[in-house]
Amino acid sequence: MSYLNRVLKWIWEGKYLYILIILLLLVLLADNICIDGLGTADNIRIYGLLLQLTGAMIIVYSLKEKLILFKGHGLGTFLLNYFKTFPKTEKKRILETKGNIKGSSIVSGNARVLKRPIEDLKDIIRYFDEEIQFLHKQLMKTKAELKNDITTVKTNLDEVRKRLGKQIEDTQQLISDSTISNVWVDLFGISIIFIGLIYGTIPDLVEKIIW
Repeated sequence: MSYLNRVLKWIWEGKYLYILIILLLLVLLADNICIDGLGTADNIRIYGLLLQLTGAMIIVYSLKEKLILFKGHGLGTFLLNYFKTFPKTEKKRILETKGNIKGSSIVSGNARVLKRPIEDLKDIIRYFDEEIQFLHKQLMKTKAELKNDITTVKTNLDEVRKRLGKQIEDTQQLISDSTISNVWVDLFGISIIFIGLIYGTIPDLVEKIIW
């Protein structure tokens, strides 16, 4: 970016300041306005009232832009939503449960039939060996399922963490952009109201100072 472009960008960022200076100096034209029955002080007072109205409208506009940016709606919807939240009396409700409650439980597992030996030692050893092998298989299966579940949970947590991090960054950027873009507008509106109050309340003194 060239030096001239940087200067033009700097001037554009402070455009509200220069407009404010112009509005401040426009009072010098009050002596040139000729209206029947109105003098210079009256013209200054009217100009001050116009500045106050203009500043108030700018502040309202800035508030509306902030609401649209963060809430997606304007001042009218904001006020309407406020009145909708008026506390209402709650009616007591009695919940009656009639009829018989029937429930059933389903236990999932591996159904198998294994005949328990009675006396033979070999059969008893074989029986316990099969039991141990079966328990080992079940343990390995449960371990694999838990491992898959843990992997799924970690993946979901990573996705949630990334999504929340992105939302936080977007919100921070949104707040930063809103603050920077609206601070000049807010200062501009407040300054216009302040100048309008001076012109509107003490026009005689302003006239004596200028002329």
